[in-house]
Amino acid sequence: MEVRAAVKTAIRVGYRHIDCAAVYKNEKEVGEGIADAIRSGFVVRSDLWITSKLWNTNHHPSRVKPAIKQTLHDLRLDYIDLYLIHWPISFQSIGNETHPRKMDGSFELDDTPLEDTWMVMQNLVKEGLVRTLGVSNFREDHVDTLIAKTKIIPCVNQIENHPYVDERKLIQHCMGYGIQVQAYSPLGMGRNLKNKQSILLENDRVLEIAHRLRRDPAQILLRWNLQKGIVVLPKSVHPDRIQTNLQIYDFELTTNDIFHLDGLMRGLNGRLLRPDYAKWLSDLNEKD
Repeated sequence: MEVRAAVKTAIRVGYRHIDCAAVYKNEKEVGEGIADAIRSGFVVRSDLWITSKLWNTNHHPSRVKPAIKQTLHDLRLDYIDLYLIHWPISFQSIGNETHPRKMDGSFELDDTPLEDTWMVMQNLVKEGLVRTLGVSNFREDHVDTLIAKTKIIPCVNQIENHPYVDERKLIQHCMGYGIQVQAYSPLGMGRNLKNKQSILLENDRVLEIAHRLRRDPAQILLRWNLQKGIVVLPKSVHPDRIQTNLQIYDFELTTNDIFHLDGLMRGLNGRLLRPDYAKWLSDLNEKD
């Protein structure tokens, strides 16, 4: 019920992009919130941009269409605007397990090539189930390989991005292809105990800029991404935060502000999402 109310509130106050994923296990509640908003007259379907993601257990070509059909059923929609490959890694499909593991604790991986999944997803566009396609959590080599083997460039790469994680090379790489970067976890919530860094929302530099501009820290961090041409995906179920997170279009950070926020990346690695099946992120952590 909390998610349903949050989605309806977000649409009522002006949000038009709703980011979902099957693995979040709340697409039914999201769909109810969307239906409530449309029924209340806040929007019509064409006003909204709905994103969802294909989970790792559904990469095999035979499982792609059933996966999107389930998502559409749960969201109560005839189509979605953007469908992403959630992670560039394939799991075996074993019952209802989202993270299937072997007896030794390692993941049950599937050998389906990403390009096979990607090519089947093109059919979803042709059938009108999906409007556009993209990827999520792809590194430079994943992007290059997918494009080299299929000649089809993703519209989007959704990644974690905030001033505690340095993704400038990846962002530049994507922009070179014309791929729009979207930022999840743009507020960098949480604390990295290994590096003993502060929570980003409590960082002294962030607080100083927020105080000077008479804004709250979250708005400063969202604006930092926005001014770099990156779509931000803040998440909240609290009506007041939903409202204030949208109020980022009537001010700008100075070049100096951005320089100092960029400087927070130096010597730190505040990456929040480090699943143990994504070895490439562990490798990046070691380099940072």
